[in-house]
Amino acid sequence: AENLVSAGCRAGAASVFILEGLTMYLSEDAVERTLSALAEFSGPGSRIAANFTISGGGSVSPISRATAKLIRAGWALSGEQTHRWLQDNDVSGLLKRTGWTEQANVPGPTLAERYLTDTELPMTGVNSGVFCISASRTT
Repeated sequence: AENLVSAGCRAGAASVFILEGLTMYLSEDAVERTLSALAEFSGPGSRIAANFTISGGGSVSPISRATAKLIRAGWALSGEQTHRWLQDNDVSGLLKRTGWTEQANVPGPTLAERYLTDTELPMTGVNSGVFCISASRTT
């Protein structure tokens, strides 16, 4: 809360928080404490958006799984620790326990189809184990 206030946020005000590329670096307990602290700090009407990766990463092809394994090994060698504690695409309980109500839960392939269909970007091998949520503060 102190860091948010020093950055210009007002405690109790409606706020928007984006946790992009963060949850994979935190333990389940740290994510739960973070979500709880943000709910406690913010006011009614606040929103949160975050992305998550399920345990194993959800790679769908042998090449994708091998590539993911190499990437994670590189991270480990560099000292970059990641956590993949979710067992499936279900964070509703976590959100509820921490003062948030899930509004949307969108898997990676759906996001790719929604936003990449009319582009030349490839959509093959989009990771089904990655998903994004949005939630509102429970009042």
